[in-house]
Amino acid sequence: MRIKIKVLFAFFCLLFQNFISEAQDFTRFYADSAELQSATRFLPLANGKFWIGGNRLPSSGDELKAWVCLLDNSGIIQKRFRFNLSGYQTLAGLGLLHDGRLSCVFSRKALSGITENYVATLDSQQIFSVQRIADADNANLDDVMVDSYGIVLVCGFKGFPDPEGNNFFVTRIQPRTGASD
Repeated sequence: MRIKIKVLFAFFCLLFQNFISEAQDFTRFYADSAELQSATRFLPLANGKFWIGGNRLPSSGDELKAWVCLLDNSGIIQKRFRFNLSGYQTLAGLGLLHDGRLSCVFSRKALSGITENYVATLDSQQIFSVQRIADADNANLDDVMVDSYGIVLVCGFKGFPDPEGNNFFVTRIQPRTGASD
């Protein structure tokens, strides 16, 4: 009986190993001198490339910074983007606009202590605009998507004095102006 169990176990291990090796196309580790770095958002494109974004704490600094990279279909970095604003930053999400550009939503802690939220529009070569999102100060943004009309939808929560506690919200943003509907 023990031999049958061992043979069956070996068979399943071999089968599982074959499944894993065929299902995994590639694995990449990106060496960086950052003290802390995490990828938190991922957006595949129809051409096999994909956008990936997250947050990075440089080893020589004390401010977390949001970042976005375009990777080819093998996982090789094609272009890196960082947002040139001071203050602690966190990436909230990514959305693909109808014209093929990427919409990134991120937050930063301003010197005044207010959390400001931004929408950036970029493509594979450059950042076209970074706009502050109207009426979203001190909001904690959780997720981003683009609707069928090309409007960026953002959800999160924001504390209000009444009623007690935090309230969730959803806002629609014009990606090129930062204006909310």
